[in-house]
Amino acid sequence: MRKVTQTVHCDERYVIVKVANYLFANVYLPCVGTTDRTVISDDILTDIWAWREHYSNCQLFIAGDFNVCLDNNSYVYSSNINDFLLRHSLSRCDDLFSQAKVATYANATLNHQSQIDYAVTFSSKDVVNFEVLDPDVNFSDHFPLLATVVINYLFDNIRHLLPHSGSNRLTHRHLRWDYADRTSYYNYTGVHLSPILAKLNDLTSSVDLCNKDYISGEVIDAAYEDIKLISVLQFASSLYVPFHRKNFHKFWWNEELRSLKEASVESNQIWKAAGKPRQGPIFAKRQSCRMQYRKCLREKQKLSAVTYTNDLHEALLNKDGSTFWKCWRSKFDFGSKCTEVEGSVDSIIINLLVINLLTTLEIRLIIII
Repeated sequence: MRKVTQTVHCDERYVIVKVANYLFANVYLPCVGTTDRTVISDDILTDIWAWREHYSNCQLFIAGDFNVCLDNNSYVYSSNINDFLLRHSLSRCDDLFSQAKVATYANATLNHQSQIDYAVTFSSKDVVNFEVLDPDVNFSDHFPLLATVVINYLFDNIRHLLPHSGSNRLTHRHLRWDYADRTSYYNYTGVHLSPILAKLNDLTSSVDLCNKDYISGEVIDAAYEDIKLISVLQFASSLYVPFHRKNFHKFWWNEELRSLKEASVESNQIWKAAGKPRQGPIFAKRQSCRMQYRKCLREKQKLSAVTYTNDLHEALLNKDGSTFWKCWRSKFDFGSKCTEVEGSVDSIIINLLVINLLTTLEIRLIIII
C-alpha cells in the first residue's frame, strides 16, 4: 500500500491520508466546555471537505471521536454536524449496519457510557462491514471501530506498481529457535529420519574397514538425494519454529505478564457475562486485574529501553566492538544496507564518516545514561 499512500494534511485535530482514490480523515472534535466549540468543529469539517474538493476524483471516509451523540438533535452542536453530513451526502456507518449502533465510550469510574465515536462515508456501497469492537484487553475509555472498505482502484489501476513476488524484502525474517516447540521438533525429526538412519546403518554394516572396503560414491549420492528429497528438517522447522523478524517478539514478555493478561481477560469475560455491572465484587475484580496488568506492562516496556541502553553502554565502555555490533544487530533489524552516507558513495570516505559518527555516538550514549 505504500506506493499509493501519502499524507495529505496534518493538523491539530485532524489528519488526512490518501490511499489510492480514497481520502481517510481521522478527526477529534472539541469536547463539552471547549471555547468556541461549534466554530472549531465547523472549521474542521469545512477544511476536510475542501480537501475532498481539491482531490475531486477521490472518495471520502471520516472517522474519529465526535464528542457528541449525533442522535440527539436538541444540541446546536450535534445539529450542525448532522446538517454537514446531510448537505454533503455523507452516510453514517452505524446507520448502514444497525447492529453497530451501540455505545462507543464507557467510563467505569463515572458510570457513564454513550455513542460519540463515528465513521461516515461518501460512498456507502464500498463499506462492506462495520462494527464496534469490545476487546477483553482495552485500556481506553473508547471502543475500537472496525470498518472494511473495498477500494477497487487498487486492482484496476496500479497492478504494475506492485512489487514482484521475487523482489527483495526490506525486513529479513529468521527462524526463532528461542520460541520453538523443540520437543515436537525433536519427536517429528526422530520419526521421519529413522528410515534414513536405518538405511545408512545397513550400508555401513556391510563395509569391512579392515580390508579397506568402502561404500561406492553412487550409493552415497543416492542416500544424500533421499535426505534432500524428504527435506525433513526444513518441513519440521516450518511446523514448529516461528519465522519472524528479529524484533517481532518482546524479549521482556515473561510468565508474570502472561498470567496477569490471562487474569485480566478472564475477569473481563466474567464481567460481560454478568451483564457488565458498575459495582460489586465482579466489577472490582475486573478493575483490579486490569490495573495490575497495565502497571506491570508499563514497567516491562520501560525495562526494555533500559536493557538496550545498558548492553550497548557496557560494550562501548569496554571498547568491545564485536560485542557492541552483535548487541546492536540482535536488537535492531535493518533490512537493507546503507550505500550512501552524507551524499558520498565512496567506500573510503564512508568508512571515515562512520568512524567519526561512532565516536560521536559513544559520547552521546554515555551522556544520556
